Amino acid sequence: MDHPFFGKTQHSFNPGRTGFTLVELAVAIAMVAALLALVGEMIVFARLASRTMQQQAALDQDADNLLDRITGLPWETIQPGADFSDSLPRAFIDGLAGLTWDVVVTEETDPILAKRITVRLSRPVRGNREQPTVRLTAWLYQPAGEAR
Repeated sequence: MDHPFFGKTQHSFNPGRTGFTLVELAVAIAMVAALLALVGEMIVFARLASRTMQQQAALDQDADNLLDRITGLPWETIQPGADFSDSLPRAFIDGLAGLTWDVVVTEETDPILAKRITVRLSRPVRGNREQPTVRLTAWLYQPAGEAR
C-alpha cells in the first residue's frame, strides 16, 4: 500500500486476525489501575479537606458565639481575670466540651474607658498534627451615662 508521505508501508499484523494481544491488554489494565489509584487518592484528599473546612467553620462559629455571650454580659461583670464559666449558661459551656478556650479582658482608659475582650478557642492536639485555633477580639465601650 502506498502512503502519500512515507511511500510503501507494510503491515506487521495478520490481516485476518483481529483483537488485542495479551501485552496490549496488560498495558491497558495497568493504565486503568493507575488512573483509579490516582482518582481514589484525590477523593480521599478532597474528603479530608472538606472535613477540615467544616471543623474550622464550626470552631469559628463557636468562638463567635462565645464572644457574643461574653459581650452581652453586664459591663461590671466583664473584668480582667474573671472566670466566665459561671456567668455563661451551663448548656453553652457543655457545648464547648472537648475544646480549649480562654478569655482575656484588658481594660483601656485612654482616650475613653473600654474593654478589649479576646477569645481563643482550639481543639486538643491529636498526634503530631497542629490543630486549628481561632482568636477573636472585640472592643466593648462603657455604656453611656455610667460614670468611670
